[in-house]
Amino acid sequence: MKTIKKLSLNGLQETYVLLNDSIQASILGGGYPLKIKGGTLVEKNGGVQYTGDDGTTCFFSGVSLGNLALSGTAYQYNGTIHIDEGWANGKDGVQFDINNFIHEYGHFLQEQEMGLLEYSYRVAIPSGTDIGLRNIYNLFGYKPSYSHMDLPFEKNATERGEEYYKRWMRKPAND
Repeated sequence: MKTIKKLSLNGLQETYVLLNDSIQASILGGGYPLKIKGGTLVEKNGGVQYTGDDGTTCFFSGVSLGNLALSGTAYQYNGTIHIDEGWANGKDGVQFDINNFIHEYGHFLQEQEMGLLEYSYRVAIPSGTDIGLRNIYNLFGYKPSYSHMDLPFEKNATERGEEYYKRWMRKPAND
């Protein structure tokens, strides 16, 4: 029979490689604050906590944060909202804000209702295709006559996200 020996915390630290929070976040995703215009997003407890610079808070249940987005984009897929870090940091003079996050959370709510396969077919692929075509059109100086946000599934995502935010957003208590 093998015996189990006790190791002190110092002994464990010498024996095993410990990962600090930022390294864990880069490997596992989330866990670190993502500063956006007007507030901060932090992945925790099975969702994303938003804290506004004005003290407003809202917990977005069920989603995680990722940073695999293409330059200047954000998208939700399979329960993760991917945000381009350049957009989050205000590169090119435009910065990701809570309204952008609310919209992407609306896509998460769509995916929850439809299931991943139907969401992919009815929302993710058409949305990504539209954005891709817009980028190609821009190369040739052509501007489509409609806004991406006017597409029915994009309007629906905004409406769903805004409804959730209005229900669960908390303003700071007045002292």
